[in-house]
Amino acid sequence: MMAEMHYRPQAFNDPWTNKYFQKWCNEEWRNRRFNNDGYYVPSDGFNTVYLLAHMYHHLLFEGLRLKQVCDYALLLQSNVKSRIDNAELMSLLQRLELQRFARGIMWVLGEVFRLPQDKMIADPDEKEGRFILNEIMNTGDTVPSKESVAAKFWRRTKYRYRFLTHYPSEILCDIPFRLYHWCWRTRYA
Repeated sequence: MMAEMHYRPQAFNDPWTNKYFQKWCNEEWRNRRFNNDGYYVPSDGFNTVYLLAHMYHHLLFEGLRLKQVCDYALLLQSNVKSRIDNAELMSLLQRLELQRFARGIMWVLGEVFRLPQDKMIADPDEKEGRFILNEIMNTGDTVPSKESVAAKFWRRTKYRYRFLTHYPSEILCDIPFRLYHWCWRTRYA
């Protein structure tokens, strides 16, 4: 079993989306940090949005695998939809520009994992879902063990720009974010 550790839950390349998301995460943490004998236990709403955003990030930047989609299917199968405010959730997904991705993932969940429609958080979109499923099935290409910084930059840029027409705000902010992140890392490393 492998676990991913994050110093913050998630980051978006689009600075306005990221600012809103970080504010939402901080509010969630402040509101729930003293529950459960002092341990932070995320709410169902947080888990629903966070796991979706995490899959979105994997799809765009690292490659999404079925194991991550399976985790989401298990969350939704647990009847989480009955414990969250759907109108609030849809508003948040719209603000985070995750609605299109959510509809595509719902189609994948229905097609691959046979998740019933009443457990889905959005109406499935077959066209977007087929695109996402194709990307999932093609994930796993081997990365060259030794490549120059320029070759790595070009390979990643080429991979990510396939998503430009589907998720433009994240992709258009990708290169500026990577340059900022590179400067930040070289300054503080």
